[in-house]
Amino acid sequence: MSLESKEIYVGTVAKKEEEIKLRKNFGWKYVEDRNHGRSGGLHIVLVRVEGMKNYSELVSLENEYDDCKKKLKTYNKIVEEPEDLLFIFALFIMLIFPLVIYCAFKSNQKQKIAENNAKLHKRMDEIVLEAQALL
Repeated sequence: MSLESKEIYVGTVAKKEEEIKLRKNFGWKYVEDRNHGRSGGLHIVLVRVEGMKNYSELVSLENEYDDCKKKLKTYNKIVEEPEDLLFIFALFIMLIFPLVIYCAFKSNQKQKIAENNAKLHKRMDEIVLEAQALL
């Protein structure tokens, strides 16, 4: 009987207990912890006997479980860090200022057009009156 070993990253002690409990369902037995320094985090070492009853079925079920776990989607909050909030604020400012400037420009343009049209309508009315006086 040969042994199969596996090292799994768990990160924290709380997740360690959860992972050990889960992997027992697939025939694994806990052996030891391995700490890979500050950036590596906490890993656990597990072993199982390759000649155990229903070994191939357990392996296929474990692989299917791991595939499903990899496909899980997570919801990410819009603001997780203060830097994200600063980025959103800067983006908001970059979008709002051009919009305000555009609206002010269009409003000014509309006002000038209205003034011009009013002058033209006044002149057109004067022209009509002059034309009527000539008749």
